[in-house]
Order: sequence, then C-alpha cells, then structure tokens
Amino acid sequence: VMTFGIALVLYLVVWGGVKGVPKACTTDPVVTSDDTLKSETLTRKAAVGCAEDGGGVAACELPDIQAMLNFILVNGVTNCIQLVFSVTLAYSFRRFTDLPQEELQYGKGSRTISCLGMVCKKGPWVTRLLHFVQMFALWVLWGLIMDSKCRGDLSMTASCESYASDCAYFQLKNCQYFYTFCQEGEVPNEELELTCFTEDGRKSFSGLMDIRLTTSNECARCEILRADSTNPDTDEFRLLNNESKGTAGWRCKGDTCFQSNAWANICTKCTDTVRPLVDFENAEVANWWNTVCAAARRMDDTEQWGDDEGLLSASEPLAQHRELERNLAPEEQGCSWAPDLPSYYYSEERCAQVGSFVFRYSTMYCYLSGCLCALLTVVGQAVRITSRPEPWFCNPNEGTEN
Repeated sequence: VMTFGIALVLYLVVWGGVKGVPKACTTDPVVTSDDTLKSETLTRKAAVGCAEDGGGVAACELPDIQAMLNFILVNGVTNCIQLVFSVTLAYSFRRFTDLPQEELQYGKGSRTISCLGMVCKKGPWVTRLLHFVQMFALWVLWGLIMDSKCRGDLSMTASCESYASDCAYFQLKNCQYFYTFCQEGEVPNEELELTCFTEDGRKSFSGLMDIRLTTSNECARCEILRADSTNPDTDEFRLLNNESKGTAGWRCKGDTCFQSNAWANICTKCTDTVRPLVDFENAEVANWWNTVCAAARRMDDTEQWGDDEGLLSASEPLAQHRELERNLAPEEQGCSWAPDLPSYYYSEERCAQVGSFVFRYSTMYCYLSGCLCALLTVVGQAVRITSRPEPWFCNPNEGTEN
C-alpha cells in the first residue's frame, strides 16, 4: 500500500509540476529591465524563472519524461494488485486451515470453498507473476536512471546560462502559456501544450525571456505570443532599460516597460484592458498610440499589416534596441549524458549538476521501491522455506484406497 501510495503521489506531483504554467510570476530580485535580467542570468548561470514554477524542468523530449513516469506508475499499480491477490490468498489458506476434514471430501464442499480452493492452487503463481512485473518495471526505471535520461535541468542549458535568445527554458514557458491561456474560448489545449516538451514543438516561440515578466495584462501577453508563434525568426518582445524612461519608447506607466512588434494587435484587441497601462500623459506616446491604432484598425479585417504600412517603424523595431553582445553558446554537447540536440547543450561546468525534478524524484522512488521489493522478496522466501503446510495441502503419501 505504501509503495502504491508513493508511486501515485509522485506521478501526480511530478506530472503536475511538469504540465501547466501559472499566470503569476514573481522573481527575487524583481526583474524590471533587460539589464537586470541579463545581470541576474549571468550571476546565476541559469535562466531566471518564476518562483511559482518550482523549477527543475527536465532537459529531454516528451517520450523520455513519459517513460520514466509511466514505469513508476506501472510499478505502483502492480504493487497494489499484488497486495489484493496476496490478501485473498492468505484468507483462502486460513479458511482451509480451519475447515473440518468432512467438508474437504468430494461433493460436500460449498461453491465458496471450491473457489477458495482454486485460489489456493493458482494464486501463488499469479502473485509470483505480479512480483516479476514489479521487478521488471523497477529494472527498466533503473536502466533509464543509469542512462541519465532527463537528468539535466533545462534552465541551466548553455543557451540559457549565456543569456542567448534561444533559451529552451523560456521557449517552453512561453509555449505553455500560449496553449494554456491564449486559446479560443480560453480553454487550455492540453494536446498542443505537450508538444512544448519537444524541440520542434516550441521552436517558434522566443527564448529571450518569459512573457510573464513583460506585463501583467493577460490580453497583451497573448497577442504578443500569438505574433511570436507566427514569426519564429524574430523575438517579438523584451524589457526596456531604465535609460529609456522619459523617451517616446517608454510607453508604460510605472517602473517597468516592454517593447514589442505586436503593439498594433494589442491596440486593436486589448484596448479596454491595456489603456490604463499606457502613459498617455506623454504627448509623444499618445501620438504614437493614435497612429498605430488608426492604421491597425484600417487593416484589421485582412490582418496583413507590416513594414509596408509603416506600423513596425511606428512601433520602433526591436532591432534598434536589442542588446547584440550575447555570449556564444557552445556548438557541441559538453556533457556525455545529455541529449545531443542543440536545445539541450550544456557547458562542461554543468555536467555535475544535481538534476531535474523528474530525475531526482524518479531516482528516489527507484531506491525506495527497490529496497522494499528486495526486503519483501527475502521475507517471502524465508516464510516459504520455514513454514510447514497442512497435510491436506501437501501430502507426500500416495493414495491406497480402492
């Protein structure tokens, strides 16, 4: 029961930690500019994630994550089934031990006694088979752990620790947010969210930063990500630095502001919710807003706005502001145990890391369940060798009746 409970809880907790992304995002220290984000990233040598996410996302493809969790679940469920059969078998043996000899004679036993007799005869083989399945699942899980499947932490990949724009951790979080909160009818698309755990499924999203750090406006987040997902070659958003305050580029109220190529869509789709965030007291900002919104509304039916219409120039392209001096990530895998895919490249310094959330908990379960399985196997064999079965159950003498 304990093993099954641990397996079920681990499966739900780990899978729940892998899937889904909260709307809220807090960081320590608070990230208010691109410079702050860059400095904190290079100091940690890892992507700056939200405290609500928990951290420790596995750097491996979806099938590998599912394999580790599924074998944990198979082992736990097999344990539970074996428990039911073992209790039934023990009850059957006990009933037969207390039966009078007269009821054991042919034709005098009830249907219940007949069924219990079948359990006594076939039940041991069923429990042995279940025990074998349990050990096989543990053996496969141990093999995956020894092969270091899903060992790496995605936030510590080379691209993330060097503050590159293709950080797989941010791509994953932006992809998850889009398919969780930005779908039609605000209904999460779980099937598409799972594709975020593959390199191909999330590559269209920006890895420059987490969308939740740009603004608290949910509509603006979704419009930025919608534009980002359709233009994989361009990073659609970034935080502005403090020196931009007071200029036409600083369009937000407060101490944090972002720049995006999707302002035209934000203007037309999020007018009611985003207006309180825009600094209309600045005449240049107010004029820019009216210019972008008016042009965007004229083309809202075709949705073919672009450089030809002057909207991006009115929105000040990111290329004019983006920090170009990025540390180059290695072009090959630095850790022998990590997948040989660019999204999962690590520097050699990261090869001794503790490991991802999935890897750590899978290892813990494998050790715990393995020890319990070995202990119960030894106890079971000891009971089998030392116990003396009743004569009716095992009688070495041959029948002499005519």
